[in-house]
Amino acid sequence: MRVLFTETAAGQLEAQIAYIASEGSLDAALRIKERVLSFIYGFLTAYPKASRFVEEMAVYEAVIPRTNYVLFYRIEEPDTLRILALFHGRQERTGFTP
Repeated sequence: MRVLFTETAAGQLEAQIAYIASEGSLDAALRIKERVLSFIYGFLTAYPKASRFVEEMAVYEAVIPRTNYVLFYRIEEPDTLRILALFHGRQERTGFTP
């Protein structure tokens, strides 16, 4: 399965990693980035429908294990996973519209 990040999602991932690194923990930032990408490329590509489907937005919502992050994505044909957004669990996301 092919993975595509929207510009927004790619920016959100980099912003989260940069924030953690700026707080003095480059190792933690790199571990979080690895966990997020491993979850996407290792788990979601194999089991894309294993996450919660949010009908009102027509997207999937996945809580990334061993992190505080929530990922929103769509399954598109043929065989594509489009990453729409990445939020910290405590981050406001009421304005998010896929």
